[in-house]
Amino acid sequence: MPEHDSRVEAYLAELRIRLRGLAEADVSEVIAELRSHIDESSRGDAVDAVLMRLGSPAELASLYETENLFDRAARSQSSPWLLLRTITRWATFSIAGSFVLFMLIAGYVVAASFFLAALVKPFSPDRVGLWRLANGDFSLRLGFVEGPPPQATELLGWGLIPAGFLIGAVAFWLIPRFGRWAIRHWRRVPDLPSRAERR
Repeated sequence: MPEHDSRVEAYLAELRIRLRGLAEADVSEVIAELRSHIDESSRGDAVDAVLMRLGSPAELASLYETENLFDRAARSQSSPWLLLRTITRWATFSIAGSFVLFMLIAGYVVAASFFLAALVKPFSPDRVGLWRLANGDFSLRLGFVEGPPPQATELLGWGLIPAGFLIGAVAFWLIPRFGRWAIRHWRRVPDLPSRAERR
């Protein structure tokens, strides 16, 4: 394939524009590897067929950016927003990603509920608590409803304050670790040409 093939250069130029979420050094590496991949692949096939197999620059850029998000989120120890953004994107193309997103949201809701219960308990001791209902179910009440549930037994009493803070803190500590673990072990992104080339 001649280096000056305008179709390849136009494709790579559009891809470069769309890779705005990556660092410039990473973009240059991707473009160089992809140019080499196209060059090798087009020795047996027409350039148009190779470019068609790669997909549009927009689709390919999305895969590279998703892979970059996965790598950053798996390494990051301090950004829950990066983790949530990555898993939300993962959930758009994977059942595993949808499950992890659901677990993260549910975990954060439970953690926040226990924290809130511990904070509000001193101001509404009769309305806030962890209750065992008459039918055997459990209910964490945050004080939005008047009075305790009928025929219910409060389980923790004032112990809800330390327990709520402890459960909330442990949950907030565990949830991002679960998310990073899931990314490292369950993520599935279609093979990118530069990665496949290195195998």
